[in-house]
Amino acid sequence: MSSKNIIGLIKESAFSNEIIPINETQLNQSNIPAKKRDSIYNGIEECEKAKREYFAIINDIHFLLTNNKELTQEEKLVYCNKERYFMKLYLKEVLTKLKNIFLD
Repeated sequence: MSSKNIIGLIKESAFSNEIIPINETQLNQSNIPAKKRDSIYNGIEECEKAKREYFAIINDIHFLLTNNKELTQEEKLVYCNKERYFMKLYLKEVLTKLKNIFLD
C-alpha cells in the first residue's frame, strides 16, 4: 500500500495524549505490534475499496444531475437525495471500519 493512500489519517490514542500519524514509514518505525499494523493496513485498504465503489455511484448520479437539463425540480430532488444517501452509506462504512481498526 502506498503512503499516499494513508497519509493524513491521524488517530489520538485512547490511552494517552500521543498522536499517531499513520503512514507506512512511521507505522513501520513505531512500536505498534505487527498484528496491529496489519490490521491497520487491511482496514485502510477496505476503506479505499469502499471509497472507489461508492464514489463511482455518487459520480454517476452527480453527472446525471449536472448534465441532464430535462430533469424536473422534483426529479432533481430525488437524485440529490439518492446522492446524499450513498454519501452517508460511504461515511458510515468507513467510520465503522476505522472504529474497528482503532478499537481492536
